[in-house]
Amino acid sequence: VDATLAPDATRATLRAALDHDGRIDGEVTLSGSGSTQALAGRVDLALNSLAFVELLTPAVAAVQGRVSANLSLGGTTAQPQVQGSASVAGFAAEIPAAGLQLHDGEVMVRASDLEHFTLDGRIGSGGGTLALSGSGGGNELHATIKGENFLAADIPAAMVLVSPDLRIDRDDKR
Repeated sequence: VDATLAPDATRATLRAALDHDGRIDGEVTLSGSGSTQALAGRVDLALNSLAFVELLTPAVAAVQGRVSANLSLGGTTAQPQVQGSASVAGFAAEIPAAGLQLHDGEVMVRASDLEHFTLDGRIGSGGGTLALSGSGGGNELHATIKGENFLAADIPAAMVLVSPDLRIDRDDKR
């Protein structure tokens, strides 16, 4: 972390190397004075391994994949503006208790501001796939989950295949 503090401008830079050639890079600048300083900056993140997830819960094993995120900052301290995207690629994991081996997971989230986002993703299990898409903003959320022959459980007592076609809508009224 490197920071420069001055009465009319503040600048902070963050650079860090992470495991598996991952990184976090960012810079933020505040300029002007008073309660509505101008805000500018960016934050970029690359996690090239998700193996650490196994340390957080015993429910998953053999976690693979990578995360990337790119955010832009703007506006003022009174009304900050953030836009950007985050993605998970190459996701795979085992869920031993359910007998599952998830594979080919991809998720992309894009935000045009602090309140609005879009989401697209998919994951495979067995010979099937689930697809997720949606958008939201304010108090609204619209999402779909569709799939065919997705293996939801494969244990000695049952092999469960699902083919969902769900639509989720939320607004001020529901």
